[in-house]
Amino acid sequence: MRHGADQPTEGPELALAGRVPVKVTNEGGPIRIGDLLVASPTLGRAMRAQGSPMPGTVIGKAMQNLDTAAGTIVMLVMLH
Repeated sequence: MRHGADQPTEGPELALAGRVPVKVTNEGGPIRIGDLLVASPTLGRAMRAQGSPMPGTVIGKAMQNLDTAAGTIVMLVMLH
């Protein structure tokens, strides 16, 4: 559990809402601001959703573009 910026974390961190960095890949096509993001086949990465994603599969909305094959962008985690 994370108690402060100087405290180490144990296990994965979890965001329930807000702006958070997320590792992404362009497997679903180029990511642009406003694109919905879903889990990608690459473990630990998100990708742009294709068409109308199935309910419950959207993990957030891209707040930045991705101009490379993979990287980290800021994502808005939304309450569903």
